[in-house]
Amino acid sequence: QTVIETRKYLERKQYSQIGALAISYDLNKQGIISPPISTINKILRRNNLVLKRTKYTPKGVSYPSLVITHSNYVHQIDIVGPRYLKEDGRFYSINIIDAFDRRNSTNPERRQNRIAVTKGLVSSWQTLGIPLYEQMDNKLPMRGSNQYPHSFLDWLSASVFP
Repeated sequence: QTVIETRKYLERKQYSQIGALAISYDLNKQGIISPPISTINKILRRNNLVLKRTKYTPKGVSYPSLVITHSNYVHQIDIVGPRYLKEDGRFYSINIIDAFDRRNSTNPERRQNRIAVTKGLVSSWQTLGIPLYEQMDNKLPMRGSNQYPHSFLDWLSASVFP
């Protein structure tokens, strides 16, 4: 009976967890010796207090995306690694894919920094062409640094577009 009352109390409390572990913790906090977790679970199941998790339903708001109509419209860049080679050490792979026709450029580099990313971008642009948009994640080498977060963007715009 105490387990059920504690469960109902926790359900009324905002942002509270309501599982067997939370019930056990709350009972111990009240000075009551709690039964084992498995016993609390059995009590909850017997009294139909176990809630089935509902399936996730999306909100219906679509994520904004570009309509890709031709090659070199959008390139997607990702850094994979570190990978390790026996007797050679670690390396990173800077992968760039054209989102329209899936052409790719793979550039192995020893480090994961803005210089390596820039070399990979320039190399891929020589192979694939310069895209209208470049899609990348917000990893630190893509942003520049924590101290100067927009330095990579400033350098890129100054170097690529005169």
